[in-house]
Amino acid sequence: MSKSNDDATSPPPGLERENADTDRILARRASLVAAALGGLALPFAAACAGPPQPCLSMARFDHDTFPNDPPSEWRGFWISSSVAASQGLPRLGLRAKLTQRGFSVWPQSGDTYASASGPPGGPLSFRAVALRRGASSPEPEGAETLLRGALEGATGLEPVIVGPVESVTLAKRTLSAQAVRAGTANAATDYCLVRVPQAPGAETGMLLVFGVPAKPSGVPGCVSVLEHEALRELVDTIEFDGG
Repeated sequence: MSKSNDDATSPPPGLERENADTDRILARRASLVAAALGGLALPFAAACAGPPQPCLSMARFDHDTFPNDPPSEWRGFWISSSVAASQGLPRLGLRAKLTQRGFSVWPQSGDTYASASGPPGGPLSFRAVALRRGASSPEPEGAETLLRGALEGATGLEPVIVGPVESVTLAKRTLSAQAVRAGTANAATDYCLVRVPQAPGAETGMLLVFGVPAKPSGVPGCVSVLEHEALRELVDTIEFDGG
């Protein structure tokens, strides 16, 4: 007996159920991808069309990228974001090389992530401190207050000259910065204050303070501070963990 045309085009027994199962799996996959990507799943769902198989590899983004402990040969700064958070600091990490002779380096203490002072012959310093507010909203009139707070009540800063708000690039990030000139004679120092938000738009974060011998005149600027030969290695090798 010959089969009808309908019978000839009908799927074999069991295939209808298999197709239904496949459709359900694909629908479930699309909904999971949509949930993971916040509504941007359509391109991925289209790429996954066909029989069920692994076709979307999503790497987890982790802000914690530094190990907690530096290599034994490391010379400079090293504090991971997880260690910083455990000490009550904004969850940011910092590392940079400082191999130049004559620098004294101190590890995390209180609200300070790390600090260093240079060899005799002129003021040279670096300090990274917690920024509890204003990380993403620089205000020129607040720079002196930030500097005094970062230097923990240091005296002999007068007169203070505050430069304009600038943008600088550190570790491939564009960050808000301001220069401040403070002190007189051999103690006169040009500081560059760089704000590193804990996350884009965050009010908390880290304040980096670089200090070099002041120029004799003119408005202080961050470029000349960050390009100072004694700080060049630190500036070139600085990296952030998180943010």
